[in-house]
Amino acid sequence: MLVECPRCGSSNIRRSRSAGLLTRFLGLIGIFTLRCRSCHLRFREGIWRVLDLIYARCPQCYGLRLEGWNRDRYYLTLRRRLLLGLGARRHRCAACRCNFVSFRPRKRMSQTRRHLTTTRTV
Repeated sequence: MLVECPRCGSSNIRRSRSAGLLTRFLGLIGIFTLRCRSCHLRFREGIWRVLDLIYARCPQCYGLRLEGWNRDRYYLTLRRRLLLGLGARRHRCAACRCNFVSFRPRKRMSQTRRHLTTTRTV
């Protein structure tokens, strides 16, 4: 699931700062206040689907399109080293290029969808 702006349809969004107790409470149950980087619209969106709760999400844009990253090429904080030592996995968001560590697995995107976009008929 990719969150899109209701005004312009852009997927270039970020989490907006919480303005009060209500927005903090809604964040606990999965309804976040987001801001579109294209048109600057601020809106609330429920980003958690029950079926996607077992998969890792980008902590910045909440995207599910994740890749791996090389451990040798990036600085690892003590916290990340500890988590990796405990069995966490390395994830990198394809949309915003955020590197993070999570115990949850990556969601496999459908192979048929990728195949249809890359092949041409002659």
